[in-house]
Amino acid sequence: MSFHKIGRVYRSWHHYDKAMENFQQALTLFKKLGEENWIILSLESIGLVYRIRGQNDKAIENFQQALAIAKRLGKEDQIASSLIDIGTVYKDWGQYDKAMENLQQALTLFKKLGKEDGTVRSLNNIGQVYRYWAKYDKAIENYQQALAISKRLGKEDRVASSLLEIGDTYKSGGKYD
Repeated sequence: MSFHKIGRVYRSWHHYDKAMENFQQALTLFKKLGEENWIILSLESIGLVYRIRGQNDKAIENFQQALAIAKRLGKEDQIASSLIDIGTVYKDWGQYDKAMENLQQALTLFKKLGKEDGTVRSLNNIGQVYRYWAKYDKAIENYQQALAISKRLGKEDRVASSLLEIGDTYKSGGKYD
């Protein structure tokens, strides 16, 4: 667990080589110990570093490995987390159909589990895909749902994010008033 925590610190400091080194060590150790929940978290952390570096193929590979283990274990919260990670990479990669498929699945699971923070993340990402497709009304609809949940939860950072997305969408659609 220490390697994983150290990796998170290095990632927060933007020292991605050191973060990757520690996440890889954590993964190796957790595989030896058979700690599958920690294997999932390590794979997701490795995938996130690859995503940050723009190595989308390697990010997807790690997120899909995490997803496969989560599915085998029946860990719906981990399944949803992996799906949103995969969807986000596809969105960044410009593969919007694949992004939407994964993000919708994540949204469904987060709602089922009552995980409102994950629901907000899913709605905002889905809104971004709709904005890229120039379906501005659908984008706004998703952002407003995310905004309402964020306000209710008192999550000011998420409120700000949703408001920013709404503003960007109105701008993209040429609505300035």
